[in-house]
Amino acid sequence: MKLSKKKLLSKAFERIFSLAVEDAGSIVSIYNTAYGFGKILFALMNRGIDVNHAICVFGPDASVTRNYSRWRSGFGYGCKIVWPGREIIGEDILFPEVRPNACGMLVSLLEEPPPNHRKLVKRAFEIIRSGLTLDGHEVHWNIGEGNHFLEVYRVESSKLEGVESGSYMIILHVSPDELKRNLYNLEEFEGVWEQTPLGKIYVLEGQEARRYYRMYREIEGFGKRKREKLIEGLFNEEKPRTIVNSIHQGLKSINEMHLGLYNSLDSSTSFNDEPLFPFVMRWDLPAYIIKGERNLSDEAIEMAGLRYRAEKIGVMNVLRKINILPHGAGYNLFIGFIEARAIDMEGTVWFKSSTKGSPYIFSNPRELPYTYRGENVLSKILEHGLGRIVVKLKQVYTLKA
Repeated sequence: MKLSKKKLLSKAFERIFSLAVEDAGSIVSIYNTAYGFGKILFALMNRGIDVNHAICVFGPDASVTRNYSRWRSGFGYGCKIVWPGREIIGEDILFPEVRPNACGMLVSLLEEPPPNHRKLVKRAFEIIRSGLTLDGHEVHWNIGEGNHFLEVYRVESSKLEGVESGSYMIILHVSPDELKRNLYNLEEFEGVWEQTPLGKIYVLEGQEARRYYRMYREIEGFGKRKREKLIEGLFNEEKPRTIVNSIHQGLKSINEMHLGLYNSLDSSTSFNDEPLFPFVMRWDLPAYIIKGERNLSDEAIEMAGLRYRAEKIGVMNVLRKINILPHGAGYNLFIGFIEARAIDMEGTVWFKSSTKGSPYIFSNPRELPYTYRGENVLSKILEHGLGRIVVKLKQVYTLKA
């Protein structure tokens, strides 16, 4: 199939929709994802597949990813990517370069007051020194890596039955990185590297797509058990009770990838069968438990300025069932960004921005100066009806080690 780079990028941008806070992080993330999503569209069209059901939607938290391999493949963060599945095309197809890693957060309610930070550090040291095993694997302590953390909170206010003001909760954010190499080692699968005008992409079809997805689901389950085991080891004396243990970075199905977003209707991981999810920003700001809502409503689509284009390409019904919710506020980059200009050099996209009038050129966002955004992302969540606050939490202390 012949298609120019310019036309393929244009087609990708046409099918990308955004609710994002507009800043340097979201602008460059959306632009980079047009490359990865464009490659997905090309692979589909090259097989004669109608891409009408293919769509990418960014949530309010859209930003860069610090996973450079994912970024270099053409994918940012804070989005949901959907492509036609078996029920439409008669066979499964999957694109593992989106790099699912089953990252998630566990929220636990303590029956007893939490230990002071010195006591918790001592417990953490004992676990690191003696080690933990789970399902025959040595558990990797990665609470201090990247944006992973453990925080102790006091409940400031609650509308959630069973959670009282003044009680204490824990949020643990880690991934099952002990096993993610199994998903990232593409040589273990019988797929094909497909060349597109925007670079190559790895494609799994049929049985191999299903094998990859089964492996992902097993690793997702391991990740949930890992979080539970770490909380048990650190807070067993305080009698922790899991409120929710949710995934924000993984495959909801073979043809549905969540990059930093929950499925806002998923009630399968909470204690009361309601769609509950932790939302965190920075250590100096409150955290929240949010109840997810069905989205997007027609009013939200209109308010975000998405209706005309959605109706034009026929994806209104897809947007009405996108059901997304951010897990955090995302990265705020300390660079000026008037516009994104991409320089494509043999498959690596370089971006040019302006900082105080001078060019700032980069290819790897991991090395850029950044901080975490604040409550502007929470405001967008509420404004677009993605969810509503049921618990407000105030930090007592944070552990990154």
